[in-house]
Amino acid sequence: MSEQPGSAGADAIRRELIREGLAAICEEMAVSVIRTSHSETVKSAMDFSTALCDAKGEIIAQGVTLPNQLGALPDAVAAVLREFGGTLVPGDVVMVNDPFAGGMHLPDIFVVKPVFREDRLVAIVATVAHHADLGGSVPGSMSPYAEECYQEGLRIPPLRLYSGGVPEHGVFALLRANTRVPEIVEADLRMESGAPVPGLVIRAAKRRRVERRSA
Repeated sequence: MSEQPGSAGADAIRRELIREGLAAICEEMAVSVIRTSHSETVKSAMDFSTALCDAKGEIIAQGVTLPNQLGALPDAVAAVLREFGGTLVPGDVVMVNDPFAGGMHLPDIFVVKPVFREDRLVAIVATVAHHADLGGSVPGSMSPYAEECYQEGLRIPPLRLYSGGVPEHGVFALLRANTRVPEIVEADLRMESGAPVPGLVIRAAKRRRVERRSA
């Protein structure tokens, strides 16, 4: 006997389709990261993660590469929202690695991109990737002898990497000046910034609102 529209069975099927659609967005992001990364840490070791959050920064889907990194992602997104709040616009990309602002160890840089529909924030897509070097006392920015975070590398508070789709060249220059492998670090940051797929996110967010109304 087939389920009637609006029945519990139909709702369960709809929820599962939406869940799989959201997960597919994160998997597509992960494929983009692997294909465009310039560092073996990301490309071969797959030391990165991808996630999709709602407009409040709560994770609603994630990739399957290194999910343990995602434990810090809600705090990183919350730090971005506290810093920029309602000033975010389409095309903005914000990064952060500061352990005192939602980050983890310094080589892991979170890149956060808001997604809008008709000028309303509907989702946030995010990646976190382990970068090859961010300065500090030893190559790789992971010294076992560091006694303070300043010896580990460059601390990045929530900071716009792109403003309205335009790269912040001064920020890129600052990063290049504080790493031993500037070409790789810059390329991987641009890779993280390009990983989100806003069109798919918008369609998924619309389906999710429909599912909520029908629940």
